[in-house]
Amino acid sequence: MSEISLNPCFTFPTVKMGSNYVYKALDNYASFYQKLEKLPIQWNPNHRKFVHSSNPKTLLAWKMNCFLGMIISNGLIVFLLIREIVFPTNSFSKFFIFCQITMCTFAFLWMVEGMAALVLGEEYVFCWNQSEQFLVKLLKGEQALFYNKIHNQ
Repeated sequence: MSEISLNPCFTFPTVKMGSNYVYKALDNYASFYQKLEKLPIQWNPNHRKFVHSSNPKTLLAWKMNCFLGMIISNGLIVFLLIREIVFPTNSFSKFFIFCQITMCTFAFLWMVEGMAALVLGEEYVFCWNQSEQFLVKLLKGEQALFYNKIHNQ
């Protein structure tokens, strides 16, 4: 055995992008909820990888869900805020108005996240699926450099 493996200070972590609990949770999610509607980024339990779909016909339900959610949530919030600005009744507290603006901001970010998943989903899936292999190469290279540095002193 080398001195690296004998010394506990020189242990290198095993590479896994998620624990078994994460993979099990993704497998359970895929078996129950992925049957409801098609999403741009989905988990493939057979290959244990993310897959990307950009087919407009299969994503129609997801797009309508996002659009209606945005219209309903932001529409009501904006209506209440405009009504308070145009017809000041002072019936809303400042905290309520602050909460409405915060909810509107979160709904907007939800929309941006959905569009990013649609547009950049393929790159995200590729990076996530390749990151485990990249980390293995990185740690092996780091281990080799460290081993050479110890033995060349």
